[in-house]
Amino acid sequence: KEEDRPPSQENPEKIAFMVALGLVTTEHLEEIQSKRQERKRRSTANPAYSGLLETERKRLASNYLNTPLFLTARANEDPCWKSEIAHDELCAACKRGADLQPCGTCPGAYHLSCLDPPLKTAPKGVWRCPKCQQKALKKDDSVPWTGMLAIVHSYVTHKTVKEEEKQKL
Repeated sequence: KEEDRPPSQENPEKIAFMVALGLVTTEHLEEIQSKRQERKRRSTANPAYSGLLETERKRLASNYLNTPLFLTARANEDPCWKSEIAHDELCAACKRGADLQPCGTCPGAYHLSCLDPPLKTAPKGVWRCPKCQQKALKKDDSVPWTGMLAIVHSYVTHKTVKEEEKQKL
């Protein structure tokens, strides 16, 4: 008889149909709950999944965010997100106007053809002028990156280099 079978051997089509309707048999619900409890038990037995490492990561991040280096960087930060930057009306390279690409971090603006290498199309997102790119590179060299932040920093640097290579092609 079908009722005498254990829930794991119940008709899979019936279970799939009931799940699709948001329904489950009590036996199937008990089976799901026991599997969930078993997964929780196994994951908390392993310290990598117990959340202890997560609190350590959060502690390291909060320590970094409270360091004098980070706080002074935030204090000196240009609050470009607070107000719109008034951009120059003339190209910083050739000193002529019309069709300028504005820098996302300073008032500077450039013709795409005046950049080295020249760009054929306007970049998407926030674009930084060559001067701001150099400032960012110099600033990045002076910051002692450690732990998780080092991984994030290396990823961002890698993506930036790849984007620049892509734009050169």
